[in-house]
Amino acid sequence: MKQQAAYLVMGITSLLIMIISAMPGSFLLWVFYTYLFNWSLLSFILLAPFIWLFLYSLVLLNLVLPVLVRKLFLNSYIPTKRVERRKSEEYIKWTMLTSLYSHAMIWRLFLPFLDHFTSFIMCGFGAHIGSNVLITRGDFFDPWLLEIGDNTIIGHNSLITGHYFENGNIVWGKICIGKDCTVGSRAIISPGVTLEDGVILGAQSFVGKDEVLSKGTYAGVPARLIQAHKS
Repeated sequence: MKQQAAYLVMGITSLLIMIISAMPGSFLLWVFYTYLFNWSLLSFILLAPFIWLFLYSLVLLNLVLPVLVRKLFLNSYIPTKRVERRKSEEYIKWTMLTSLYSHAMIWRLFLPFLDHFTSFIMCGFGAHIGSNVLITRGDFFDPWLLEIGDNTIIGHNSLITGHYFENGNIVWGKICIGKDCTVGSRAIISPGVTLEDGVILGAQSFVGKDEVLSKGTYAGVPARLIQAHKS
């Protein structure tokens, strides 16, 4: 019940933010259309909600359409090999999927409550995200290779990627972030990394490929254990 009330408050607040943010743009549109079509203020007030509804519908369409295309044509796609040559069929599929995902992630910037829309898009592209997870603004690549446990926080401007290039090949690796983890601001997590339950990763830390961090606090470049936590 509390969660439903929270979503209701979030929806109402989101609507208010959209209305308030649309006011300066509405004034500019009115000036433009008055000059172009000689509209009266009353006629524009009557038509403005429909204009903004159309514009926000375009934003939502650009969010949802890539997810639908992925579901229809690339739903079962996950890289089948850990290493693949560039320009191979597998690489082309990955490029197509990444382009769709990047398109949706760019358009989400036009909407408030960024973390909720980020989670929605990532799950739509195959990420497994638990409950009560907070994902703020950052760069998250290859969501189909990403798993995040319950009650985890991903800090501002973090970079999580499931691929890298090496000797002309593309290399993929699944990333698993456990429950009750905290990833600090601007941290970097590489392919194949596993953060076990209860890991705290400090701000601007770097976790190299295929590393496994057990429960504790880590920081640095590369990330090193600062304090072990009791199980």
